[in-house]
Amino acid sequence: MDRRDRETLDASYRELVGFYFQVKELVAASETEDSEQRLSLSAISELRAAIDHVMRAHNVLYGLVQENDIATQTGLPAVEYCGKNYDKARGHLYRAGYDAYDIIIISLVQEIRRMLRCLSLSALYAVIPDAAESVMAPLEEGRSLAVQAKMKKDIESTSQERQQFLACEQAAKRLYDVKHLLDQKGKALIDFEKAHRKERLKERVINLLLGAIVGAGITAAATLLL
Repeated sequence: MDRRDRETLDASYRELVGFYFQVKELVAASETEDSEQRLSLSAISELRAAIDHVMRAHNVLYGLVQENDIATQTGLPAVEYCGKNYDKARGHLYRAGYDAYDIIIISLVQEIRRMLRCLSLSALYAVIPDAAESVMAPLEEGRSLAVQAKMKKDIESTSQERQQFLACEQAAKRLYDVKHLLDQKGKALIDFEKAHRKERLKERVINLLLGAIVGAGITAAATLLL
């Protein structure tokens, strides 16, 4: 390899290192976010595989394996061999990211649903008039994306991998925004729900009293007729 080849590989490695730590933080966040404290073994396995491919490239770059030996064993020039291993490492990092986002998104969806179970639709839409767009749509998007991510983990295109990663990132961000919005509006939602329940209870009592009065009137009328 000449100097230009090494500079190209060095730039690729620097980008890869930054992405590795980004994904590693995601995996840690997924463990924190998950209330059941499930450990994403598949994500950790993907991180391990990514490091393995980086070490294969470094075996050549640092002269621990001769370039001629690599060419004989793989049929690839050393620079191409190292580049392919960096690409494979990047693919494993994307898949680790999908696994981490999968746990984060599912955990957020479950938590938001638990919060919504305590509320009536009337309370939700009274306090958050645009709840269809700001709450329900991101919730459904997150649920759908989690299903799709499981089905698309084996995509080969780097651009597709990045596109899916960014889609997961955006979905998680929107779900965090939903959770924050519900937390922020929590007091108003509870106050509305309490007032609404009192109103419903009042209406129920009035209806029961009216029913009793009407029933008593019918009974009295029937007695007079007899």
